[in-house]
Parts: sequence; C-alpha cells; structure tokens
Amino acid sequence: MREAIATSSRRKLQSDFSVFSVRWQGTLIIAIPVFCLLASVLMITALRAQTIETSKRQDRSQRLLLETQFLSLALSNARMSVRGYAIAKQPEFLNPYFQAKKTFPTLLQSLQQKVRANSLQGQQLQKIIAQSQQQITNIDQLKTTVERQNNSALIIQLRQNELLMNQLSQEINSFNEQEQQGYNIERKKFEQSRNLTSLVQWLALAISILSSVAALYLFNKLYQKLVERAIDLRDSKLYLQEVFDNVVDGIIILNERAYIQSTNMAAESIFGYSHQEIPGKHLQRLIAESFTEDSGRVMGFLVGSNQNKLHLQQEAIGLRKDGTTFPMEFAMSKMQLDDQTCFIAIVRDITTRKQAQETLLKQAQLLDLANDTIMVRDLNDTILYWNRGAER
Repeated sequence: MREAIATSSRRKLQSDFSVFSVRWQGTLIIAIPVFCLLASVLMITALRAQTIETSKRQDRSQRLLLETQFLSLALSNARMSVRGYAIAKQPEFLNPYFQAKKTFPTLLQSLQQKVRANSLQGQQLQKIIAQSQQQITNIDQLKTTVERQNNSALIIQLRQNELLMNQLSQEINSFNEQEQQGYNIERKKFEQSRNLTSLVQWLALAISILSSVAALYLFNKLYQKLVERAIDLRDSKLYLQEVFDNVVDGIIILNERAYIQSTNMAAESIFGYSHQEIPGKHLQRLIAESFTEDSGRVMGFLVGSNQNKLHLQQEAIGLRKDGTTFPMEFAMSKMQLDDQTCFIAIVRDITTRKQAQETLLKQAQLLDLANDTIMVRDLNDTILYWNRGAER
C-alpha cells in the first residue's frame, strides 16, 4: 500500500513537473538550491545581527557593573585612608586617597556616558553619580578637618561620612542587583540566539542537501525527457525521411531563387543524379527550357507572375543528367519555415502516359478510316463512342 502511494506521488510530481516548458524546468532546477541558500543566508544574517546586539548589551552591562563596583571600592579606600591619617597622623596613609582622587574624574565621566546610553536605569545611575560626588566632597572636607585638628568637627563629619557611605553603598548594591538581573537576562538571550543560530545553520545545511537532491532528481527527469524527446524526434525524422524517399513521384524542395535544397530518391532517379550531386544546383539544370539562372524567370515560369499557378498540374520538358529530355508533369506548392519561404515541386515522368496517348490517337485514326459502323455502349446501353463509318 505504501509503495503504491509513493509510486502515485512520484507520478504526480513527474506529471506536474512535465507541465512546465524545458526552459522553466531548467529555471526551477537552478532556483531551488539558490532560493534555499539565499533564505538560509538571510536567516543566519538576521540571527547573527541579533546575537551581536545582545552580546554588545551584555558587555555594556558587565562594564557598568565593574565600574560601579570600582567606584564603590575607590570611595571606600579614600574614606579609610583619611580615617587612618586622622588616627596615625602619618602622610603615607593618604596615598590611597590621592590615587582615588586621580581615578574619580575618569570614573564619573564614564558613568555620565553610561547615563546617556542606558535610559532604563539612567535616573538611578545619575543618583549614584550625585551621591559619589557628594561623598568625594565630604572626604575632602574630612581631610581638611583632620589637618586643622578640630576633633569635635571631625567626629560630626565622620558620622555624616559614614551615613552618606551607607546610603551610597545601598544605592550601588540596589543598582548592581538590577543590572545583574538585566545582565543575566541578556546572557540568556545571547545563549538562546547562539543556539538558534546553530539550529538554523544545521537546518540550512539539511535543506541545502535536500534541495540539491531534489534538483538532481528533477535534472535527471529533465535529462530523461530530453533524451526521450531526442529519440522521438530522431524516429520521427527517420519515419518522415522513409516516407519522403519512398514516394513514387519526385519531390524537389527549392528556395525563393529556385536553388535546390533537397530531393527524394524518386526525383534523383527521374533526372539521373546521385544524392550528393543535386542539392545546391539551380532548377534550370532540370528543365529543357532556356532560362538565365537567378533571373527570376524560372520561378515565374513555375508559379506564375502572381503565384497563380500554385497547386495546378503543369507540363514541361525535363532534362536529365545525360542530356536526354522527357515529358514531365509537375505541381508547385509554397511552404513557410520560420522566416524562410520554400517551394515544393512534385514531379512525375509522363513518358509512358504520352506514349499511350499517342497509341490511342493512332488507333482512333484507324477506326475512323473503317467503312463499317463501330459503336461503343456501356451497361446502360448509352453510346460512348462511334466512328465516322457510323456517321455515314
């Protein structure tokens, strides 16, 4: 049952495919793999662009997390450096503070750019920047108070600095948690895009293989069809050639200038030429009438000035290869092949018929000389002929 269904499907496909012309079949064979390739390239390109964009967003989120963490660490180091300097009164404790002061402008400028690029968390990031600048100012004031040795003001500023640092840390932690969630989402999207791209690539490979197999199958069918058509054309040509060569009457195909293009075997036998000799010769060579080749008088003699002799039985004197003449009967017809006009001459040697007619004429003359009555009647007793003796 399955084999019958498969056979029916293949026959239906072959029938549907055969409806198209050879040109369209060839176009279809080429279009199948090309279309599949273009579709695969477009899909892979779109997925690749999506993957690249997701990867860029993921990188931006990762850099933002690192910069905010580095800012928090720098502020903490500067704060602890000033507090250590307040306790030990040693200048080397301020080295982390000075290093942080150098990095703050670059960090804040980078974060300002992130604010413009990240509209979703821009407000929160702007708040972190503002609090960071306030904390930097507070640390600077704390250092100045330490240098002035104002202990009461130092205690108040240390408490304020501790409070601001806690608020900033909470804000940075909250921001980092949200950014980390966004980073995880982008990472998940990136993995999905990469997996989908790989899947599409494998599907594209499978489709390309299938389309190539389908194209080879259709190409094989087209090749078989062309071979069958060539065989049929050859058989048809051989069949027509056999009919052409075995017609009793001679057939001569001429161009508009009365040059012979081809003949059948009967025409070659009538005029005494071989198959290789007669093509290319002018029809003047086969007619005893005196014409000038290419003058147009030959075709005018054959078809008439207005082609009014086409399809009419005509008689002329034929000229054989050995120079002998004979009475012949011919009829002309016109044939159009693409942009070329050809004429077909059907020729018959009527020597035997002419001789029979002369014999009958002589016999009729002898019957007229007889004195006896001679009459010819049919089965209905109708008189068909009588001689002059019957008239007397």
